[in-house]
Amino acid sequence: MVKSVENRLANHALEIQVNNKFQVQKNKLPHKNQTFFKFKSLTLDISRNYIDKNILSDLMILSKKLNIKSSIREIFTNKYISTTELKKVSHVYSRNSSSQQKNMLKMIKLYNDLISGKKKTSENLAFKNVIHIGIGGSVIGPKVLSQSLKDYSTKKFKIHYISSADTRELDDALESCNINETLFIIASKSFKTKEVLLNLEYIKRKFSGKNIKKNLKTNFIAITSVKKSAIDIGFDKSMVFDFSEEIPGRFSLTSCISLSVLLDIGPTNYKKFIDGFKSMDKHFFRSKYDSNIPLIMALLSIWNINFLNMNALSICPYSYRLRGLVEHFQQQEMESNGKSTDKDGNRISFLTSPIVFGQSGSECQHSFLQMIHQGTHSSCVDFIGVVDNKKSESSKFLLSNMISQADICFNGKKSKTSFKNINNGTPSNIIILDSITPESIGILMSLYEHKVFLEGVLWNINSFDQWGVEYGKNLAKKIQLSFTKKPKGKENIIINEIRKKLR
Repeated sequence: MVKSVENRLANHALEIQVNNKFQVQKNKLPHKNQTFFKFKSLTLDISRNYIDKNILSDLMILSKKLNIKSSIREIFTNKYISTTELKKVSHVYSRNSSSQQKNMLKMIKLYNDLISGKKKTSENLAFKNVIHIGIGGSVIGPKVLSQSLKDYSTKKFKIHYISSADTRELDDALESCNINETLFIIASKSFKTKEVLLNLEYIKRKFSGKNIKKNLKTNFIAITSVKKSAIDIGFDKSMVFDFSEEIPGRFSLTSCISLSVLLDIGPTNYKKFIDGFKSMDKHFFRSKYDSNIPLIMALLSIWNINFLNMNALSICPYSYRLRGLVEHFQQQEMESNGKSTDKDGNRISFLTSPIVFGQSGSECQHSFLQMIHQGTHSSCVDFIGVVDNKKSESSKFLLSNMISQADICFNGKKSKTSFKNINNGTPSNIIILDSITPESIGILMSLYEHKVFLEGVLWNINSFDQWGVEYGKNLAKKIQLSFTKKPKGKENIIINEIRKKLR
């Protein structure tokens, strides 16, 4: 039965590609409620996609045949398994767990103790700065969240996010911070992450001549799923925030990994963000197929990638505050679904994760959107806009440019002068937020999280492992050793050259 639906979808796609355009007969035109969806402060318009009633119907049939609802139920009831790691995937379930509530209370207590002055530095000074250090999911989500919600910052602390193993990034942050008034948050799920530990050792050396053991217990917080490792290094037990090892790093944003965000925007706004996330969770779990926004976006992704051969996704947030979403969605999508074997270990013969890239608008109009309009590569586009009544003139300009770009992408333009021809046929989604609030950002981030999960289910791949990442780390260790000690066997020319230059 699944094959017959796939064949029908393939025939729809072939008809589109042969005709090189998309013409929908009036009797097949989707109803407005099939292309326009609203959930609280978020609106989704999918009308600029190659879809008609039959295509939408077949996509829904495909999801039912693949028993999507069963996988959704498993992820919410803590029964979904990462088959290559033989462990549960608990990020959704944990949002309502007792351990999550316990961590929330601990985070709020820390905030109150810092604000009141009850919690002070090793020098008995008030904390004025927070430097959050992590890599991948341990830092990207919190950093993007702080960027997005900058207008909600309490400004009680200067917040910095560090992810580079190049310690110049840390140097730049420390230039504007008194190290003796800085709270360092060391975020590493395993507490073995080399980039993070390298930065930790660098900071410890900055405290040279002082009692580093005392500083480590007072001025440092660890966030990890391996509490013992942090305590063994010297962190005070009360300053270690732990979360379940079953929560994947890039899906850990609603765990204590985002402590720095709570310190930035305060407990009340942070709770609103979590509430927004949970509200989209409920929509995802309870909604019917034809009104389930994460499912609709995932199905469109499958349609565009696997049937229309669009192997890239451009993210274009037409809001300066949301510029970081590109990095967050890029990591979540490609690290999760950049796989070429299915759950049964079989080599996959079709495309999986798109290449995700992007830039905020209207800057993107001066780079890759020109390529999409007149170049030879194809890409889908997610346009994300905000109705910002506080900046109405700016908002009108940005939204009009965003919609014009979506229209140009899909409709193109024929010209008598060949070099002025604009490509047609680039599908796009338009997402509009009524405003940027903690709740609306929670809704948006939850939407993309669930969309990525469903893509993995539809492709029958494991979205929660990252063996390519792990292999890269292990190989780097061996290469680093060869910089100081000449290895046996055949010499690598570039390693030899670097070894000669290193002091």
